[in-house]
Amino acid sequence: MRRFFVGLLVLGTLASFGARAQTPKKIPVLVFSGQNNHNWRLTTPHLRSMLEQTGRFDCRVVEDLTAVGPELLARYDLILSDYNGGRIGERFEKALTDFVAGGKGLVIVHAANNAFNGWDDYDRMIGAAWRAGTYHPAFGQYEVTIVNRAHAITRRAHGELHREEHGAAKAPVVRKLHDIVTAAEECLGGP
Repeated sequence: MRRFFVGLLVLGTLASFGARAQTPKKIPVLVFSGQNNHNWRLTTPHLRSMLEQTGRFDCRVVEDLTAVGPELLARYDLILSDYNGGRIGERFEKALTDFVAGGKGLVIVHAANNAFNGWDDYDRMIGAAWRAGTYHPAFGQYEVTIVNRAHAITRRAHGELHREEHGAAKAPVVRKLHDIVTAAEECLGGP
């Protein structure tokens, strides 16, 4: 009888290890914050909370981007940027460029597309930058047509996308997205 209980205990222990092994590892996320023309003190904690509540992400917020270099970024698989400020420096820029070039993720939130003015590689990484001469047209509706349904950004989208928004940014960089999606030219501000 004692062997039975010991066997049951061993089986239960192994089963618990198996269950833990099947639990996916949380994705380590570094959240850039600390400066923005919007209320980053409100948005950054909310973004962090949204991710962590899924149980799939382990987030750390950094508000001093001068502390960001390759050693810090090596610990993360994803950067979520809620930062909108000036350029940080060559060490930071090389580390972020290498991070993305190495296949890691960069997700920007709203005004983060206005960060690091003058850094062309950042504009290429994010695909659509808010720069001088950009603006919000009048509030209204516009339709976005998915051109490339096989692209990682759009492959799970169904139908067409309709968005009621303050308007799309008028910026030459935005046009680089046309191989993935298009929007009516009047929403992009025309040629």
